[in-house]
Amino acid sequence: MTPEIAIVEAHHQVITHWNDLRRKLNAAPAVWTLDYHTDTMPCFRGTRPAPAPDTWQNPAAPAEAVKLLRHDEHFDWALRAGIISKAYIGICGDNTDIIAHPDISVYRPKDFPSSEVILNQPELFRPQAESVLESSFLSALFPILPAPGETYILDIDCDYILCRKALYPKDDKIITSLIQNAALITLSTENDWVKILKLPSESITGSEIASLLAARR
Repeated sequence: MTPEIAIVEAHHQVITHWNDLRRKLNAAPAVWTLDYHTDTMPCFRGTRPAPAPDTWQNPAAPAEAVKLLRHDEHFDWALRAGIISKAYIGICGDNTDIIAHPDISVYRPKDFPSSEVILNQPELFRPQAESVLESSFLSALFPILPAPGETYILDIDCDYILCRKALYPKDDKIITSLIQNAALITLSTENDWVKILKLPSESITGSEIASLLAARR
């Protein structure tokens, strides 16, 4: 079955599509995410009450939340709203000390340079940037991947891709499996962040990254 796909501009907008899937299921699915940033802050930064565990039953709730959430708060909100069960977040930027929910796990390659090196000496980072969709990279990044037959969401923030070559891995077995077996794929173009973070001489945009990833379905 071809997975459903949703493309948004800002990462936190994906929760409306996650909730559409949740309302069709008997249980909340897990999410596997690829991102530059961690996006693990508490929803509303603690200035408003967190959603109730049955919030997923209200189809209007995610759209209302999007108006108030910042980009890095949506995993916490979705977990507390009962939309997702776990979030496995693979990143290439710096880790954060703030992980708002116990069902959020963040993974970063041990040999990745710091964000300071990525931004100020990007050519030193190019070999790693080119490998972020390789099967060897993804299998080392995530200690657990979806089980056969599992219903899950694959979520990709396009600022995870910092160079065009990354979109054409030599060994694409894992990313192809993740894409083709997901119940839902959400892609956030984040064009401004892609423009800021992409490696020098790269012309790729977030919208183009999303289109090329979507074509792998």
